[in-house]
Amino acid sequence: MVNRAILNTDLRKGKINRNISGHFSEHLGRCIAKSVMPIDLRGSEGRSFDVAGTVLTGDTIDAHNTFDVPDTVVPQPFNGFQLTENLLTVELPPMSVAVLALTPKA
Repeated sequence: MVNRAILNTDLRKGKINRNISGHFSEHLGRCIAKSVMPIDLRGSEGRSFDVAGTVLTGDTIDAHNTFDVPDTVVPQPFNGFQLTENLLTVELPPMSVAVLALTPKA
């Protein structure tokens, strides 16, 4: 089963920012493997975007920060995406939450 998302890019209010999770509660058990999410960018025909990403992930499903070890899970730059015309394909690491920012080019 392939999940697919649709993002309407016709809204012209600056940066489009969507949170994409590397696992979904209805698919528990799959969160320990990477997932690929194709995202249709509706309304983006003839437009181009700059894409930037940040990911939060850990080595294990129960990875967490503590006061003694505060840097177990930290935001990292994320480049696991490819933008081709009006399709953004995102390869999410296991056990992750990613934030992508799409900014229309001038």
